[in-house]
Amino acid sequence: MSSRIAELLLEALTHRSWVNEHPGARDNEALAFVGDAVLGLVVAEHLASVEPAAAVGVLTPRRADLVSGASLARWAERLALGECLRLGRGEARDGRARQGVGPRHRAGGGAGGRVSRGGPARRRPGDRGAGRMVA
Repeated sequence: MSSRIAELLLEALTHRSWVNEHPGARDNEALAFVGDAVLGLVVAEHLASVEPAAAVGVLTPRRADLVSGASLARWAERLALGECLRLGRGEARDGRARQGVGPRHRAGGGAGGRVSRGGPARRRPGDRGAGRMVA
């Protein structure tokens, strides 16, 4: 793993509470911002390809459900992502199980992969990555 990818991975897994206790570290806020958008795009593209005749009014709530905090928290739990997070002492004690921590970091991790490749996520038409989330 290159040092840049390792840096991005650490950043994606770093909660702002960790940064408060470790000056100089970078939190995942910027990666989460980009990751949220990338995840929304990938899920929307997948839904549109699976159901091309579906109305936007049908697809929009499905997409919203799939990228919701609750849905992402379930995926983060399945992946045991909480065990990988760098949290400050208070957040680790009180907030590790909260829904908001895992999803933001999961999305940030996705953005880390995007940024580490120097631009838009590399996907081919028909990639099935979002399909696993839909299932």
